[in-house]
Amino acid sequence: MFGLTPDARLLASPDGGATWLPRATVPGGRAQSLTAVGQGRVLAATAGGIHESRDGGRAFSTIAALAT
Repeated sequence: MFGLTPDARLLASPDGGATWLPRATVPGGRAQSLTAVGQGRVLAATAGGIHESRDGGRAFSTIAALAT
């Protein structure tokens, strides 16, 4: 289970939401949305674009940047 704070910090819960552990900060500023799409794969949208993690949210890469 994953959560995304308004300032784009990704949190993970190993116990169904009882406790939350910090993972990474998603690049790109203010968080918009989050989805887990497979084993260890997380997509997050921020004000700066769409970002992907393939390691359970430990690191993110930008897959689509928004033009400013």
